Amino acid sequence: MERRLKQHNGEIKGGAKYTRSKRPCNTLYCVSVENRSVALKKEAAFKKLSRKKKEEFLTNYFLSLGSI
Repeated sequence: MERRLKQHNGEIKGGAKYTRSKRPCNTLYCVSVENRSVALKKEAAFKKLSRKKKEEFLTNYFLSLGSI
C-alpha cells in the first residue's frame, strides 16, 4: 500500500495518469485479502457502486471506528 500510494502521489515512478491531477492522494480504507485476484475483484465491485453508496460505506466504516 505504501509503495502504491507513493506512486499515485508522484514520489516514485508509476501510478495512474488519473491521479496526477488529483494529488495528494490519501488512503481512506484498506483491507487485507488472500491474493491480488481477490483484491482486484473487491476493487472492481466498489468502483461499480454509486457515489452515494460509496459515501455510505465510508461513513459507516468511520462510524464503526469512532472517527466521526
